[in-house]
Amino acid sequence: MKTKSFALLLVIAAALILAVSCSTSVSISTWAPSTSGIAGYKTIAIRETTPYNGRISSSAYVNVRIDPYALPIPSDIYYFSSYYGSKIAANVAKNTTGVIQNALSQGVYTVYNSTATEGFIATAQISGARVSDVLKKNGVELLVTSKIESMDYDEYITIQTVMDAKGQVAGYNFFLNQSASVTFSLMVQDVESLSILWQKNYSKKSGTYTTKIGFQDTTGLFKWISRESSYDIEDMFNSLIKSFSTDIKNALTPHRISTNFKLMENKKNSETMKKGLEYADNGIYASALAMFQTEWEATQNFAAGYNVAVMYFALAKYDDAVNMAKTLWSQSGSPDAYELMTEMQSLIKTQQAAIDQINGEKTAPQKSQDLIL
Repeated sequence: MKTKSFALLLVIAAALILAVSCSTSVSISTWAPSTSGIAGYKTIAIRETTPYNGRISSSAYVNVRIDPYALPIPSDIYYFSSYYGSKIAANVAKNTTGVIQNALSQGVYTVYNSTATEGFIATAQISGARVSDVLKKNGVELLVTSKIESMDYDEYITIQTVMDAKGQVAGYNFFLNQSASVTFSLMVQDVESLSILWQKNYSKKSGTYTTKIGFQDTTGLFKWISRESSYDIEDMFNSLIKSFSTDIKNALTPHRISTNFKLMENKKNSETMKKGLEYADNGIYASALAMFQTEWEATQNFAAGYNVAVMYFALAKYDDAVNMAKTLWSQSGSPDAYELMTEMQSLIKTQQAAIDQINGEKTAPQKSQDLIL
């Protein structure tokens, strides 16, 4: 995958601006820098995530957390098979690799996926060359490695007394309870200097997922309601991993952000204003701008001028947008105009920081240590 020029990215971003469901609002896409501060790199390679190799589940059957001396327990409950499978750790690691790759594929880097990266490493091992030399030969500047540091899965059965309308015990419901937690580490390394530029651990625990599995009446007759959990263990772990995707993206690569701008309307819109709002609602921003400009020039109407500024910004005409907002503020002293002006200036500053990150000097090495296998 080739890295596109940032100028082209801006054009594409502007072309992909979409109107939101509200007819008087537009969502405008701009760029923000990575929070890690990593700058100047063009090509990145992603290693396969190292799976967790510790013990997760130690029993073939689900634990029963019921006092047998206090409440009746059918014997079948003790032989409810565990839902943990031996392939889960490997599958979760594979999914983690995909989440990282997707997070870094924002059109800024040339990204070598894990298959290509492991191929480079295998080539080095076969030839006896240094891994860093093989990576550099293929243009790789950054290497991303990750490891599942821990996985924990808990499953147990509980009981709930069921009361009838008279307040008498009618029976007992049995529930399967499941929860998961995971911690994984992520590290970014400069291939040339072998410096660690950034590293972080991500950790999260799920809530408890509950499935009603059986019912026993007061005579002791037990009936299975479901022998299958309503929740897949692997999906639990994958959901936890996926929740870090935005944080990884924000940390490691300049990325697009969306800001909603609400267009203004008059209490009694002219036909020109109505047409402008209609064009904006359909994403035809150049035509909307023309309508709002016509209204502004004819009437100096504040709402029209405000919408002119927003349409300029939507079309990436940032200087025109800010100047229009400044004009509105100086003429009216309106807090709305001031807020619009400052928000636009802030977004422009943030976007420039992203451009500087992409086109600037490479991040200065902090420490040198050969951690590439």
